[in-house]
Amino acid sequence: MRVIKHIVAVASVLALVGCGDTKLPGTVKVTGKVLHAGKPVARATVSFVPIGQTGRAASGLTDESGQYQLTTFTANDGAVPGNYAVTVNPMPKPIGKAAANTSTMTTPEDYAKAMQQGNDPTMTSHASEEGTEVPPEYRLPATTPLKKNVEANGPNQFDLLVD
Repeated sequence: MRVIKHIVAVASVLALVGCGDTKLPGTVKVTGKVLHAGKPVARATVSFVPIGQTGRAASGLTDESGQYQLTTFTANDGAVPGNYAVTVNPMPKPIGKAAANTSTMTTPEDYAKAMQQGNDPTMTSHASEEGTEVPPEYRLPATTPLKKNVEANGPNQFDLLVD
């Protein structure tokens, strides 16, 4: 009886795991540039979120010139062909004059002085560079107006305007 339980347990594990020949869906290169008011949006996450129930999300980080490459499974492998809602989320950064050099603020008095001058060093903004604020509607898949179709035979160069 004990042997039967072990056989059933091993068979169950093998059925769940399969034969080990799990094949990932194929990806194609996806690149582009993100611009706001004609300026590159640096240090922002670009995410391609599948529309519908199937698919796999892909994302990439913009460089100083706003260029990005998508990753799904391995670095810069691209995206699985399909339809996507595209979001752009700049990395938050401190704002205000005092926030630019918070390393000199070592006491609560330093922070209080900055606040009195109208500079909240704890505030962050979704602007990656001066003048490249990304409007909120571009940050969520449900509200972004950006929709892209990644095609198996490319080219898949998507320049994104977030105005």
